[in-house]
Amino acid sequence: MKKFAFPLDRVLSWRQSQVRLAEAELNRLRAEHNALATQRAELTADVEQARRELAVSSETTAVELGALEHYRRAAAGKAARLEQSQVQLRETISRQMQVVFERTREAKLLERLRETRLASWKSAAGREVDQLAEESYLSRLARAQTGSQVR
Repeated sequence: MKKFAFPLDRVLSWRQSQVRLAEAELNRLRAEHNALATQRAELTADVEQARRELAVSSETTAVELGALEHYRRAAAGKAARLEQSQVQLRETISRQMQVVFERTREAKLLERLRETRLASWKSAAGREVDQLAEESYLSRLARAQTGSQVR
């Protein structure tokens, strides 16, 4: 009886590695998106902190108010750029999720084909074992009958 061999094992392995690579890229994009969100939150918190510190100060000057306004505008511009980057990343993440889905689907098709072939091989192996057992039984039966006729 032959050992089970799936001729597409190398292709299946390659497809599975493609799935892992696509998932790793998706995770990297998500981490980058989260980092941008963190930067925006920190920027907003920094502006709010500067505003509060200036508000509680007993001696606030016009220069300090102007500097705060300049900082707030610069932070708002940076926050807008971060938001735009996040929007672009969300689109990239969406496309990458589709890539992961497709790569996973392709790998699963090969896995199902392998499982089908393995089940077929096991069934054939079972039939072969049954056939050998039947032949062995018939051979013993024939020898027993031949042995009893000789005596």
